[in-house]
Amino acid sequence: MSDTRLKSILAIQLHALGLPVPERDYHPARQWRADFAWPDYHIALVVVSDRRRYGRQQEVDCERHNAASLAGWTLLLVTNAMIRDGRAHQWVEAIFHRRWEASASTPAQEPA
Repeated sequence: MSDTRLKSILAIQLHALGLPVPERDYHPARQWRADFAWPDYHIALVVVSDRRRYGRQQEVDCERHNAASLAGWTLLLVTNAMIRDGRAHQWVEAIFHRRWEASASTPAQEPA
């Protein structure tokens, strides 16, 4: 199954969870790229191609992923197999639930 088809399947899975709609092919200032991103939550998901990358391309990918992390993003890297078996959307769901639980447990600040 093609990468494009699997990304479409993942989009359907994510929609079924009732999560906020992600931006597709997100690339802030072309510093890094994510296949799915939730900018308001600083969560991004990158589908790593089954074609293995070596040498310079692997280094470029690491630099881009690290740039996202250093900018405060939670970055998930998933493979096609992880989309097929459901792990990818389960991890996205888990991250959102943790964020929502954390924000619910943070006490509201009183106005100054």
